[in-house]
Amino acid sequence: GFRSYDRYIDDYTFLAPSYSQAQDFVNRLQMHLHDFELQLNPTKTKIQALPAPEKPNWVSQLILHQPPVGATVAQLNAYMDYAIDLSGRHSNGSVLQYALTLVVGRADLNEILPAVSSRLLNLVFHRPALMPVFVRVLRIVGYDVPQLHDALAKITKAALSGMKSDVATWGIYASWCAGLPVGQEIVDLAIERQEVVPLTLLLTSGAWGGDAVNEYLSAVVEQGDAYDRDAHWLLAYEAYARGLFEEHRDPSFEIMRDNEVRFVLADGWVPSIS
Repeated sequence: GFRSYDRYIDDYTFLAPSYSQAQDFVNRLQMHLHDFELQLNPTKTKIQALPAPEKPNWVSQLILHQPPVGATVAQLNAYMDYAIDLSGRHSNGSVLQYALTLVVGRADLNEILPAVSSRLLNLVFHRPALMPVFVRVLRIVGYDVPQLHDALAKITKAALSGMKSDVATWGIYASWCAGLPVGQEIVDLAIERQEVVPLTLLLTSGAWGGDAVNEYLSAVVEQGDAYDRDAHWLLAYEAYARGLFEEHRDPSFEIMRDNEVRFVLADGWVPSIS
């Protein structure tokens, strides 16, 4: 009976003429979701009176409290303190990521980033979701960060153990770009967890290759089901394009290889996530 709503995958936006009707929508939506053994996330469900602000309050606060032009290291540290405190008051995990993005996006602050790079590495160690932005920091400071190798290895191993493929991928990518070796323990964990994108980066970076790749893919193709084979297409293609796993006879692979299609380039630049 409700028509004035939009749904994008699992996000609903409903425009109601009154608070009571908005509450009725939430209650009835929850009731129907229950039939599918689903439930609304109470921390992400809210009734907002109009007019609503264009941006969340924490975004405005981060913009207003940015370090001034020509900021000192102390002022940049103070801004990071403010962002950390603000993130503790908001369940949204994007607060620190947005704050760090603002810092990286300013050329005048890039000059003093080396002075806080160790602190940022420590922050990433506790908040691995910051890895994508931290890779941008590493590029700016030239990967010259004390304890970088050990920290990236620990972050990557913890991510693989926790099945957090995205964080593990960024950890391997950062190590690759920094020219740091990836230990066998990380390779073994990625194989054990069958993490396709991390394994693909390990292959392309040279940390894993040869007969070991062929044996792994052969086992997946021959012993796995159709889902396993489909889930490994990226790794299978990148191996095939590099002269490995030649027994794979998917016609699309040959067409892509002949047209020099690559999803991960040999110089460490990944088009889809750079």
